[in-house]
Amino acid sequence: MTPERIEHIVDIEDDEPLLPPREFDDSEMDITPMIDITFLLLIFFIVAARMDKDTPVELPKAKHGTNVVVKSSAIITLAAGPDNKAEIYKGDGKSADKKIAATAPEDEEQEIINYLMDEFTAGKSEVLIKAEKNVKHGDVSRVSKAVGKAQKEGANVLYVGVIEQK
Repeated sequence: MTPERIEHIVDIEDDEPLLPPREFDDSEMDITPMIDITFLLLIFFIVAARMDKDTPVELPKAKHGTNVVVKSSAIITLAAGPDNKAEIYKGDGKSADKKIAATAPEDEEQEIINYLMDEFTAGKSEVLIKAEKNVKHGDVSRVSKAVGKAQKEGANVLYVGVIEQK
């Protein structure tokens, strides 16, 4: 390299930057804090959201009725099973671990009574039966009879769950 060329390269390195710095314009706003707040809100709503996955049952439409407080109710769910026999679940939804394992009607009745007695001891005062619309009335009636055997004298109320017709 020639000495002139080396001098020229050195001069460029020692000079000011090739692009002059931008002047700060008062009309521009720094949005970094807004992005931070947006992410904080997003994280808050993700953490605060309930992630309960309810396994809904298809309930029949209602013509008349009142609302039931679910927190004070012991829930029994009936789902249409194979061979037109209702599958009975302790609690809300169709979770395999809540399914009543008994196959004989007498054993199912006893398991329902035991479940309800535990719920009544825990402070529940009402019973809500949720039955899919394909469940036969005889199965709902059989469960409601078991509920009747478990209920205390006038202390508990039985509701059959339906969907409000719109």
